[in-house]
This record gives sequence, structure tokens and C-alpha cells, in this order.
Amino acid sequence: MPDITYLTVRNQLNAMACSHFEIGILDRVQSNMITRTYKKNDVLNSINWFKHQNSNNKEIFIRPHGQVGLIFFDDVTTHIIEKMKIYGHEPAISLESSPQNYQGWVRVSNNEIPNDLATQCAKVLVNKYNTDSNSADFRHFGRLAGFTNNKPEYINEYGQYPFVKLSARNGKLATNYQEIISQAKILLINKEKNIVNSTDFQQINNDNETAMTLARNKYDSVIEQYSNNPEYELNLNAVDWQVAKYLAENKYTYDVIFDCLLVISPNLDQRKGKGRESNYVERSLKKLFSL
Repeated sequence: MPDITYLTVRNQLNAMACSHFEIGILDRVQSNMITRTYKKNDVLNSINWFKHQNSNNKEIFIRPHGQVGLIFFDDVTTHIIEKMKIYGHEPAISLESSPQNYQGWVRVSNNEIPNDLATQCAKVLVNKYNTDSNSADFRHFGRLAGFTNNKPEYINEYGQYPFVKLSARNGKLATNYQEIISQAKILLINKEKNIVNSTDFQQINNDNETAMTLARNKYDSVIEQYSNNPEYELNLNAVDWQVAKYLAENKYTYDVIFDCLLVISPNLDQRKGKGRESNYVERSLKKLFSL
């Protein structure tokens, strides 16, 4: 009988259609990821070793080696996936990375595109579908299907972790891929003109107490907007981003904004894992201040 993991991995690799892949093996306890580059057959021949690592509480990630026109997105629901299909931005690959939570890749080209344009394509998806802004870059890792997601919050009553499931794998260009490219080019031009960049923020305000009050009010306001608009589902990563940008535009310093998100962001330890909250906030702010 064929090995289910082998077949699942092969299907994902076929849909990604790369000559080379990068595999990341994450040790959450040590906060360390080992990365290696493989050809397709090397990935398939290493599945038993990946299984061994996974059984020892390591997690298995993958990304294309180099830019191949695949744009990563993360942290969406089935509702958002359906919305992406309606707008012609359907995923070439989608994974149920944790129960009822999805990630994947949208193909916008069958050829290599510049890294900076690929990053802006990812930002187009963030802006339109409230995908995870921390994953919006040209070379972000996604999960390799067929292995378990070992985040502590997903363990069940039997001590088992959920498997990452391959839910779609047509591998094709999105129907309206040109729309994504066009919008990304506009974002790129704006970035090059410095319409939005870190110097606009002029970080001089270090009044932590006032910032905390403003941040709480902003969280309440944005979350209420989500709750009053049934078309959009609440994405707390997107809310974090809006609050951080709001504080930056009000000239608060990096350290003040860092403290605000760390203290006020809802359920941060459950969403990102105990002990990993600071890493998440740091990644978010580095992206914000490099716009």
C-alpha cells in the first residue's frame, strides 16, 4: 500500500513545480531552524528522516529555492479562500495548517519575478484578504503537508498533534494573476518614491502610559469594525498591524509600540505560543519600520 505521507508530499511538490526546494526543520524548544536545499527526488527520498524529526517534536517547512512566481499567504479561513476564488486569486496550493486555518501559495507567474515585486504581491494579498502581514515577503516558509503541526495549543486530549492537510493543489496561475502583479507594481513605485517609509514616522514620543490608552482604544475600535462587518472575519494579526501603524503615525517610539502590543494584543500567548510573543512583535515592528 502506498505511503500516504509520500503521496501527499509528492502532490505538493508537483504543484509547486520547482527545480529545487528549501526544507526547514524547526525546533521550537531551541528556537532554531535547520535549512537545507533539495531537489524534488531528494525531498521524496528524505521523507522517513523528516518523519523521524517530526516524531521528535520538530516541524517541517518548505519554500521554493529562488523566486518562481509563487506568492505565500498565511492565516486565513475557508471563507477567505472562497473569496480569493471569487476574485480570481485562487491558490495554486492551499494547506490546512491547523484546524480550520489555512495557508498556501498563489501563482502569479510561471517564470521568475524580482524579489521586491514578489514581496509587494504578498502585500497585495495582505491588503485585500487580511492575510498574515508577518508572512508577506518573497521567501517565507510554509508547511510541508503530511506532517504534524506541533504547536502546543493544537495538542488534543490524547496528546496528538493535527496533521497538515493538502487541501488544493492545481499548481496553476491564478485567473486574475495580472491584477495582483499590477497592484504590486503600484505598491513598489510608491515604496521607491518613499510615499510610505520609516522616516515619515519621526519617532519622538515615549509617553508609555498615554500610548497604552490609545492602543487599547484602537484595538477596541478596530475589533468592533470587524464585528460590525460580516463580510470580514476577525484577523488579530491584521489588528496588531493596524494598531502598531496607528501608534507609529502618532510618533511613538519603537520601544513604546513594542510594549503596547506585547501587553494588549489579545490572546497573544495562545496565538503565537508561550515564550514566542516577543519574537512575533519584533518581526511585526521590523516590517513596519522598513516599509
